[in-house]
Amino acid sequence: MEYRRLGRSNLRVSRLWLGGMSLGDPSLRPWVADRAVSQAIIAKAVELGINAIDTADAYCAGISEELVGQAVADMGNRDELVIATKFGLPIESKAPNRSGYSRKYIVRRVEDSLRRLKTDHIDILQTHIWNAETDIEEVAIAFDWLIQQGKVLYAGITDIPAWQVAKWIYFAHYRGLAPLTSVQHHYNAIWREDERALVPLCRAEGVGVVAYSPLARGFLAGASRSTTRANTDELIGRFYDREADRQLQAEVARLAAAAGLVPAELALLWTLGQPHVTSAIVGPTSVEQLVQLVGALDKVVDDHALQSISALYAVRPDMGHG
Repeated sequence: MEYRRLGRSNLRVSRLWLGGMSLGDPSLRPWVADRAVSQAIIAKAVELGINAIDTADAYCAGISEELVGQAVADMGNRDELVIATKFGLPIESKAPNRSGYSRKYIVRRVEDSLRRLKTDHIDILQTHIWNAETDIEEVAIAFDWLIQQGKVLYAGITDIPAWQVAKWIYFAHYRGLAPLTSVQHHYNAIWREDERALVPLCRAEGVGVVAYSPLARGFLAGASRSTTRANTDELIGRFYDREADRQLQAEVARLAAAAGLVPAELALLWTLGQPHVTSAIVGPTSVEQLVQLVGALDKVVDDHALQSISALYAVRPDMGHG
């Protein structure tokens, strides 16, 4: 496993992160792994050299965080791992101040996540789905306070507009606050909108970029309508339903077969092959899937195949999450 610095920080993270969205309770999301399989996946990921685990308070209503916390406690290797979590979505109530990014809610959610994760600090705290009404300066100040308290070590965001990221970076710099260390964003061969503004900003300012959905929620892995996730994950149809997307899916499958790979391996290697990507987050639902994805890191794809995939991209009229 290769490890890279996350942005300008001295923190080193594995090229693959284990994603917690697929760990939890199938009764809440039919395509996620159950508790026993989730524990096995986490243990195997660490055995294979993955040192970063990404989860969120909204994943299976907190069960994902609980599973991660218990697995790490059982392994007894907390200091060797980088635990990242996210917050911002309503998970218990839609009442005012029970979601979003007020300082009041940020502090509350961190305390809850610490309890579920069975730890005294969160390595990387990240905002989740962005709320356009948010005052970014209040968020930066709240993160800085949590870092000063030792409850959070690094600040990160997920899927917010580039201009808001810029405000955070420069506000923190000129106020002497904890810097923004990482950006986690939706990125794969058929969703590349952040290349317009966010990616150049992060590269210029030394912010680490972590790609989630490198396999397009399984769409680029050759997932058919016969799979549980393809039939129950509504975001596949919402994000990847253009004719251009299906053409690119077919090209990935064709090029993978020619290279002796499966489509999931080639799709992952394309994402990791982009120069701005520090790491990619994968969300296997079985140990076998995890082993295959980690094994892809040792495989070589010629530049022509990667360029052929890149050339088929069709720009979307909307930006960001969509």
